[in-house]
Amino acid sequence: KEERNVWRMYMELRKFQEAEKYADGDQAKLFEIASEEGDYYFEQKYYEDAAQTYALSHRSFEEIALKFINEGTTAALMNFLRTKLDSIGNSNNPTQICMLVVWIVEIYLSEISSLEKQQQSSEEKSDKLQSTRADLRNFLSNEFVIRN
Repeated sequence: KEERNVWRMYMELRKFQEAEKYADGDQAKLFEIASEEGDYYFEQKYYEDAAQTYALSHRSFEEIALKFINEGTTAALMNFLRTKLDSIGNSNNPTQICMLVVWIVEIYLSEISSLEKQQQSSEEKSDKLQSTRADLRNFLSNEFVIRN
């Protein structure tokens, strides 16, 4: 009986890789571990890691998105949205897919607009603007995005 909860003990000790090993492939346990690991990264302000990990959990999409919005971490929010989109790619949920794609495009357009409005015309800003435009074009030309 104690062996059944070894994964939880490791999770509570924040030894997430060990917890995953003892979860024996049980998806419910793995989702719970991912949720706890995401919380840990978020508390430590490792927002990019939190985004990647939360996207693998079954935590409320809205809850996680609001966490990143409230922290003002647009890059982490984008990471979360893109990872979530990748993870649901083969599902039959066109509404959620459409919502994610629209939100990702909106973030790209907002960033492009912000960069264009900045008064300074530095080479770094110009490179960032070109890079962001290229990222948006690549995203929109992705076969999965086109198909959905």
